[in-house]
This record gives sequence, C-alpha cells and structure tokens, in this order.
Amino acid sequence: MVPTYLHYRNLDDWGDDDVVVVHLHDRETGRVRSHFPNRVSEAQGIEDAFDEAHRFLTQDPHIKRIGVFMDEGVEWWSGWGVLVSPN
Repeated sequence: MVPTYLHYRNLDDWGDDDVVVVHLHDRETGRVRSHFPNRVSEAQGIEDAFDEAHRFLTQDPHIKRIGVFMDEGVEWWSGWGVLVSPN
C-alpha cells in the first residue's frame, strides 16, 4: 500500500497536534517535527526521516497522520508516497 501524506505548503498552516511533519530540505535530507512533544529532529537522510515519522505514528497514540513540508525547490518523488491536501 502506498503511504499518503498531508502536504503543507507553509509550516504556519500546520497547527494539528496529532500530525507529525517530515520537513524536506532537499532530495536527500529532512527533519521530523512534532507539536506534542514540541521537538525538531537533527537533519537526517530522507528514508530515516520517514522511518522516524512512521515510528511516531505507530508508537504514539496521539499521532494520527504524517504531513510533509518541502523547502522551495524540493520536488516530490512519487516513490515516497502520495500527497494530499490537509483541508
């Protein structure tokens, strides 16, 4: 099954405590961000960032979805999954 991620075009639009966000800096590195607890991971490889976000989803009952925010110039690769609007 192909994973589905909420696509945030602006981090200010992400206000949901039950969504953990993978912030992609480029096609190789990203960080995982959460509101609850309020934390930002160290920069890491894309696969590691998605793995960490999926661990949040499976281990923290508070987290319901995974979102993605991409810095300007980063293009989504379909092999990562499908992006959908959070609204």
